[in-house]
Amino acid sequence: MTEMQALIKAKGTVSLQSAAQPQLTGLDQVLIRVHTAGLCRTDLAVMRGLLPTPEPLIPGHEFSGTVIAVSEGVKDLNPGQRVTAMPVLPCFSCYACRARQHENCLQAQILGVHCDGAFAEYLVLPAAQVYALPDSLSWEAGAFAEPVAAAAAILDAPISVQMTGAILGRGRIAELSERLLRSQGFDKILRVEKASDLEPDACDWMIETGLATGDLSPLLKSLRPGGQLIVKSRHLPQLELSPALLIQRRIRLQGVYYGSFAWAIQWLEAHQSRLQDLWGAVLPAQQWEKAIALAEAGESAKIFLRWN
Repeated sequence: MTEMQALIKAKGTVSLQSAAQPQLTGLDQVLIRVHTAGLCRTDLAVMRGLLPTPEPLIPGHEFSGTVIAVSEGVKDLNPGQRVTAMPVLPCFSCYACRARQHENCLQAQILGVHCDGAFAEYLVLPAAQVYALPDSLSWEAGAFAEPVAAAAAILDAPISVQMTGAILGRGRIAELSERLLRSQGFDKILRVEKASDLEPDACDWMIETGLATGDLSPLLKSLRPGGQLIVKSRHLPQLELSPALLIQRRIRLQGVYYGSFAWAIQWLEAHQSRLQDLWGAVLPAQQWEKAIALAEAGESAKIFLRWN
């Protein structure tokens, strides 16, 4: 049995240890050697035990790497190709999947949450979820495709450049959301850390990237009648919502998940040089404890683990 190094969560603790290297076991699969993996809030929640997961589990879902081998049926990916992947692994048979809305599959497994992820030297994924990276992108940029695709989902909301909007939250996600919107012609954007920083009727739409409280009422009051609240973060505690305020103000509430990975990679090609201030330390996998400490200390810069 071939072994690899992996960061494994088991019995409530996390450690770097040897694990069996995954193998191609069916059609349309890709074996990838992970080069660089990013740490995000979801990974930290998994490792802290704040998200229920199976154990043992290899966390991690933002990565770039190299194709090592492909199984029968894979046509557009070849050994040696640089790649990243969409971390939502759908069932491919439900209503959403049949409608080609794979990211909305209710049976989906999330890489590094429900199944082994990218904090390892190797992983195997369905070819349909793997995307080729251009040589012009750095390994860090390739691993950043997932956050960009997640931020790009806000473009699916019915908002326009003529409207005044607000981005609620601090740190990297809020900053990335603003840069992405401004690159698409949105220039009437307010940045606030909490809803109380806004006057009533301040904006037509608001993107929530991090709530300090579970009460949505202050956000709804900041929106103009008929405005839209776009929910981006995954607030782990329950949210409080006043239906009366929602109805009286005619507020539309929309969750957004992922935009196009292909679009995100193209956007990264054009904007890579202007995003590097959002990327922090790149540490070898052996320094995973330091990497986690840096990631927990603040969200202004993405921390990366180098696996190969």
